[in-house]
Order: sequence, then C-alpha cells, then structure tokens
Amino acid sequence: MAICKANLQYLCIFLISISPNLVNAPTDNRVALGSSLLSSDNSSSWKSPSGDFAFGFRLLDNQNLFLLAIWFDKIPDKTIVWYANGDNPAPKGSKLELTNDGQFTLKNPQGQVIWKADSVGNGVAYASMLDTSNFILANGESLYLWESFKHPSDTILPSQVLEAGAKLYSRQTDYNYSKGRFQLRFLPTGDLVLNTISLPTDFAYGNYYHSNTSDGLNGMNSGYKVVFNESGYIYVIRRNGNEVNLTLGNIASTGDFYHRATLDFDGIFTQHAHPKAPRNGTSVQSWFSVWYEPKDICSDTTGDEGEGACGYNSICILDSSCFTDCNCVVATIRDGTCWKKKLPLSKGRLERNTYGKALVKVSKSFTYKDLRDATDDFREELGRGAFGTVYKGVISSSRPHRLLVYEYMSNGTLASFVFGIAKPDWNKRIQMAVGIARGLMYLHEECSTQIIHCDIKPQNILLDDSFTTRISDFGLAKLLMGDETRTQTAIRGTKGYVAPEWFRSKHITAKVDVYSYGVMLLEIICCRKNVELERENEGDIILTDVVYDYYKHKRLAILVENDEEARNDMKRVERIVMVAIWCIQEDPSLRPTMKTVLQMLEGVVEVSVPPSPYPFSSIC
Repeated sequence: MAICKANLQYLCIFLISISPNLVNAPTDNRVALGSSLLSSDNSSSWKSPSGDFAFGFRLLDNQNLFLLAIWFDKIPDKTIVWYANGDNPAPKGSKLELTNDGQFTLKNPQGQVIWKADSVGNGVAYASMLDTSNFILANGESLYLWESFKHPSDTILPSQVLEAGAKLYSRQTDYNYSKGRFQLRFLPTGDLVLNTISLPTDFAYGNYYHSNTSDGLNGMNSGYKVVFNESGYIYVIRRNGNEVNLTLGNIASTGDFYHRATLDFDGIFTQHAHPKAPRNGTSVQSWFSVWYEPKDICSDTTGDEGEGACGYNSICILDSSCFTDCNCVVATIRDGTCWKKKLPLSKGRLERNTYGKALVKVSKSFTYKDLRDATDDFREELGRGAFGTVYKGVISSSRPHRLLVYEYMSNGTLASFVFGIAKPDWNKRIQMAVGIARGLMYLHEECSTQIIHCDIKPQNILLDDSFTTRISDFGLAKLLMGDETRTQTAIRGTKGYVAPEWFRSKHITAKVDVYSYGVMLLEIICCRKNVELERENEGDIILTDVVYDYYKHKRLAILVENDEEARNDMKRVERIVMVAIWCIQEDPSLRPTMKTVLQMLEGVVEVSVPPSPYPFSSIC
C-alpha cells in the first residue's frame, strides 16, 4: 500500500509539472467568444480577478487616439505595463473583438486591421486577464494558445520568463509609445544585453550592457532563461541549473509592493516598486527604483562613431549663453572653456583621449498638451486654408519672438527610410506607398480647390512617430480654380521625377503628380534611387528605363534581389510594378488617376497589362 501511495504522489506531481498553465487558469473572469471593447471616452476594460490589472483602451495625449494596453488598475497613475499598437494608435471608435472563430483583432472604424494576435484561431475557447498581468487566449483545457507574456513591449513582471530571442523595446518618450532607440535582448548565446538600434530597420548597434552569462567554451555554463520570480528577484538561469542574480540585495516584499522591470525611454533597464497601500501616514505614493543597469549609461557606452546610447541623435540641454546667439548651433565644452560653432560644421574628428562634451541646438518638440495649454485649448483661430488651421498661442521663453509650430515628423523623410543601409520592412514600405497615394488622391479629387503638388519625391514625404506618411513642401504647388482641369506654367519639380510634358510646353494636369508618384513607387519597391550614376552596369543607371524590360521578360526578381521579404511576395511585387509602369507612361492620357492607382494598390481594381511607357521602344 505504501508503494501505491508513493506512486500516486509521484503521478500528481508529474501532472502538475507538465501542465503549469492549469494552475493559473481563471475561474470567474473569462472573456467569452464574441466579446468586444470599443475605444471611446468611457472605454470599459477586462480586469483580473483581484482587480490589480486591467486590459483595454487607454486614451493618449492626443484626445482621439487610443492605446490597447494592460495597466496597474489600483494605483492612481494607472501605469501601463504592456501595449500592442504603440506605432499605430487606434482612432476613436475602433473595436477590439474576440470573434466566434477565435480571432483576436483590433480594427479601426473603417474595418481595417490595426493589430491582431498572431497564430490563434480554431481552438480558442476564451480570453482572460490574469492576476500575474498576463493576458491569455486559451482552449477548452485552459492551455494557452497566445499570451501577452510571450510578446512583451517594454516591461516584464513577476512570474514572467524570457526565453532566448526575446526582446524589449523602449518607447520614444514617457507619453509616446512608438518604438524607441533602445532594445533589451536575451541572446541565444545566453547573454542579456542592452543596445541601441537604428530606426526603422531595427539594426542593432554595439551593446552598452551585458550580463556576462554566456560561455563560448562550455555551453552548459551559458544562460538559457531569464526569470522574474514571484518574490521580485530577476535572475538568469544557466543550463547547468546555476542562477546569476541581477537583482542585488534585499527588495521590498511583493506582498506589500507592486514590482515591474522596464526598459525606460532613456535606455536604462530599471526594476521599480510601488506600495500597494498608503504608507507612513501619507496617501501620496509613487514608483521608486530597486536597481538598474547600466549604472552610468554614458560611461558604459563602448560603441564607436556615435553608435552608443550617448551617440548620434542624443539630446542634451544647451548652455544658456548660446540661446541668445543665433549663429551658435554647436557648443563644445572642455576644461571649463566653451567654443561656439556655426554652420557649416567642418574639420570634425574623433579624439579618444579628449574629455569634453558637445551641445547641439535642435528644434524643440511640443506635446499635444503643451500646445493645448499654450493656445488656451485652441481658443483663438488666426486663419485656415487647404493645409490646416492656425491658432494663436503663448509659450513662456522670456523672449519676445514670434514662432510657427509645425507638426513634428520624428522619423525624417521617406528618402532616409528607403535609401538607408539596411532594407526597411517590405510590408511597411507598401503601407507607405498606399498612404501617399491616398494623400495625392485627396489633393487631386477631394479638396474644394484641386491641388497639383508638382514636386512629388521621397525627400518631400515626411514620416511621423508611427511611420505614417505626410506629403510636404507645397512651395511649387499649383491651384486649379473653379472648373479648371489643366494649367500652363513654367517647368517645376526635381530632375528624375519630372513628367515628359513639362519639357514640351504642354498644358499641365494632375497627371504630372501621377508620373512622379510612379517613379517614387519604383524607388520604394527597389530601395534605390531612380538615377544612380555609380551603377556598374551602365544599362541600370536609370531605373525607369529598365523596369519595363525586367517586367516584360519576367525578371522582376532582379529588382528585389537582396530583399528576402519581397522575393517571398513576388505576385505583389509584379502587381505594384505594373501599377508603377502605368503611372510613368509618356502619354499622360494613358496614366490612371490617383484614385484608380489607390484602388489598384488596394486590390479593389484589377491591374491590366501595361504597355511600354516609351513609344519608341515598341519599334525595337
């Protein structure tokens, strides 16, 4: 009998060990199939059994945009610990739905998918917000088919585990949840590292922190898992079972304090704690630091040529003496002496034995709240036009200067995105191409006064925090008044993007923008400029001259030969190239309107076989 009892005990332990998800299976807060949440001023949420955590929509600084997130729900600041759509906030009226067939999707009011949980569907029986802060989709046996713990954003929490290959990304700022410049990675080698990245390519620069838990000589001595345990300690488990503690010393009890470890927007990985109840006779409670790495981010930076956390594009506060000097754009400070520099900067060099700092003037960015306060809630309108409304505001700067505040485009131009060293994401490029087409259609067909831009090129397409495209630089734009459909004007635009009719003194229509868009669409596909004089093959110097031959002879793979994502999507590559060839037809009457271009890109209209864009080539 004793043997039977022992075997039964062993069997119970074995069953528990292979089904850990069953231990945390929810019993009274399941979200049923068919449930949904709407983004609105009074958005509801799905809460964990204890009420410690909530899952739902959070209103961003911009009053009409929402973040799908998980947050601490019992503390005043409702700190967010996970978010799904930082790069693509949801507009008001968006819907999150757990469909009857198990799909978990967030769609905007027009029905377009903003975000969805990957690799789920058949088998999902319910969703649940757990007391661990893990939001799960589970089957009928309570096994997790998807969980937020496996898709972290910038934070991990007690009971969460990071496997090899896991990544955290910082946000841009405290209130901007788009992807920032810093990354935490648990490498397959067993090291936990911090590094900066290139946006939007995710190219990783040199590490400025590593946990020293890899061993190239003895794999069993390398880490294979990062654990944030329920007692609040973070450690790396080596393959031999040994633990390397990252949390040093004694910490506040998880029974009395909430804990989280966040890759903050400044690149510091910090474990924070927050009292669960008022302490020391005060109701004011806040997060405090338990430990953080690195201890001195600038001193610990080892990257060369501006790679590190304090490298290119870092922001410092300029010495006040330079504010009044309009010629001063850079100040270098060394040994207590300050040298002012003006444009153009020249004779720069890297000195490894010199200790000092350089302060560079940059444009100040304002949050939506800053501008709302400055304009007294946008009270006084100065004027409005085709490109927006202008409001009067006052910003305290102790100087009587007039300023114009424009929307800040943090990710620069499409040119810097497409023509960079690393190839940007294929789907993101197509999304941008569609966005530009939609913007041009608006200018041509939906404005009360038709606008011909006349200078469409990648340098005039700006990218915001979410890499949404914005058409800019209307300095050469032409307005068509009343029922005009064409005009006559001097040649405008940029070499390589100018439609042929500009050179023939013909009347100009919106089709000149269609031509320029077609050239730019080819550049977006191929990640190269239309004209590249340094090409080894002289025949490839001008992209628009060779694209039809590549299309006609079914050699389009050459255009995307170093782009694996595009090569795996050749049907769409062919369709978009066909659209571009229609756009660059020499005869403007053959070019489609931007509305038709948009419909072809979105698959609403079939793309017919295009003719050669140049009539003379049909003779050959």
